Amino acid sequence: MTAYKNSSKQYTVKEDQENLRLDVFLSKLVGSRASAAKMICVGLVRVDGKQIKKPSFEIACNNKVTVMKSPAQKTIKPLQTPLNIIYEDADVIVINKPAGLLVHPCPGQDSCTLINALSAKFQNLPIGSGINRPGIVHRLDRDTSGILIVAKNEDALRFLQKEFKERRVAKVYLALVFGSDLPNDGIIDSPIARERNNRTKMLIRSGTGSRNARTHFHVLQKFAVNDSANARVFHASLLEIRIETGRTHQIRVHLNAIHHPILGDDKYGNLEQNKFWRENYGLSRQFLHAHLLSLCLPCGVTKEFIAPLADDLQSVINSLLI
Repeated sequence: MTAYKNSSKQYTVKEDQENLRLDVFLSKLVGSRASAAKMICVGLVRVDGKQIKKPSFEIACNNKVTVMKSPAQKTIKPLQTPLNIIYEDADVIVINKPAGLLVHPCPGQDSCTLINALSAKFQNLPIGSGINRPGIVHRLDRDTSGILIVAKNEDALRFLQKEFKERRVAKVYLALVFGSDLPNDGIIDSPIARERNNRTKMLIRSGTGSRNARTHFHVLQKFAVNDSANARVFHASLLEIRIETGRTHQIRVHLNAIHHPILGDDKYGNLEQNKFWRENYGLSRQFLHAHLLSLCLPCGVTKEFIAPLADDLQSVINSLLI
């Protein structure tokens, strides 16, 4: 599968889109204004056949906007691997994503992702989310398992993007976190931004580059585990988490900020704690699972999708209940 059906994709400007900046117009099709501006500046966009390199160019009704396939963009290599598809219709695919699978290609990882696996089964997924992210509406971290929805056509993609943007989608996660001294219910309302010196990490920070983020949690169960070898007790809590926003690493950063990091999370958590849980309970990745997704589908029907706790995580809970 290639990122484009042919070597280019063409869009017609509608009456209500007249006088929009070219980058604003394309941002609704390629995922972000920054991505749109980059494509324009490198010469991948034409308006009525003329190459335009100014993101601020104003479009007119009935203009034909053509997005060219990047010469550097390679064919997405199909990956023959089983997918746990729990629902499919003419517009969407709902997948129970396993831990360890990256959602879309990125530098250094362009062949073993969910997109590669989808390309072996589905042709011509919509490119509106970006050249390397056809059909992607939202993402899960590589080591987070659970529910993920993918659009099968451009109309479905735009519909779902609007539902997510306007916060009409219910997203529920399960997480096992360090400690038990937290209230039964709580809300973490803190802005998130990228670390300036480490672009792969996020942190709580307001100001330039930050985005508001809001996380709700409810304690399902608390545990106390004896570490007899070192004469100490480890405490943990199983949380149900609902997020209003979907920022990068939001749940992981928010829980770490209140001193209850997710167990097994080596990027934001406590390495000593993680070692204990890995050696004694086999927890080899972050205990975070996208459990439930409830939303209105493009067909107009509201559905709720549930993915049971992944086997490796359920095994940890079973051991704690013994």
